[in-house]
Amino acid sequence: MVNGRLILDASPLSAAEPYGDCLTHRNSHIDFWEEQQRIGALPRDTECEEFPRGRVTANLKAHEFYLLADRCILKDKATVAKIRNEMRLPEHLIIDIDQHYRCAACLRGRYPIDDDF
Repeated sequence: MVNGRLILDASPLSAAEPYGDCLTHRNSHIDFWEEQQRIGALPRDTECEEFPRGRVTANLKAHEFYLLADRCILKDKATVAKIRNEMRLPEHLIIDIDQHYRCAACLRGRYPIDDDF
């Protein structure tokens, strides 16, 4: 999320990369961010870690999809619905926080670690 705008980088499962028992998108947040900065779609004077972000993974053995994201994203139900829709995620989706996906505002205490989303 950049200034209220949802920015997605996605791939079909057939192009996903194995990560343990899961499949995940091949591109890193940093690589995607730099590409978007290069083409002028994102501010050049920022880092991707400043903004709320997350990742969707699929565990095909367990038939489960996971959306792990910053609380700033998960607290906004309309944004979660938009992610579900745009990424064509199944109705049964496990949604949770992940310590890795914490934006600068959350690191400064916007939402405490134990705050529900």
